[in-house]
Amino acid sequence: MEAPPSLIGSWVSESGDTVSSDGIPDCIWHVVDDRTCVYEQRTGMGRVISWFQYWAEPEGILRYRLSKTSRAMFNTAERVAITQEADSLLMNGYRFTRANDLPTPDRFDLFPATRPDSSGHPIPFTFRGKLLDYLQEPPKGDQDVDGDSL
Repeated sequence: MEAPPSLIGSWVSESGDTVSSDGIPDCIWHVVDDRTCVYEQRTGMGRVISWFQYWAEPEGILRYRLSKTSRAMFNTAERVAITQEADSLLMNGYRFTRANDLPTPDRFDLFPATRPDSSGHPIPFTFRGKLLDYLQEPPKGDQDVDGDSL
């Protein structure tokens, strides 16, 4: 049986308008190494960066968020099906093609948001989430945000 091609590298989603006026694709999936991946997505509010630890599976990956803030909201690893084709892969209903020379973002989660100013009007700000240590095994819902058993 032949081993599947490596996922390591940068992948750009193919959708209606994948590149904005500044030349940056709307969705990029960076597979940094054999256990780390990061998603960069452009939203109406700004750029979102989410770091994950992942475990390879025969038909995709199990991924678990690396930031403390995100782990507080999600306590189990998420199964993501990936279908590899000759020159692309399908993931979450999107087709991704390999891209070259795209920089990996800095090691923190980044979320655009708004907060009220002194008059109560929303003003934009950016939240950075610190990344936690890797886990030995994917969490199954009976662990807390730091990976310790409850």
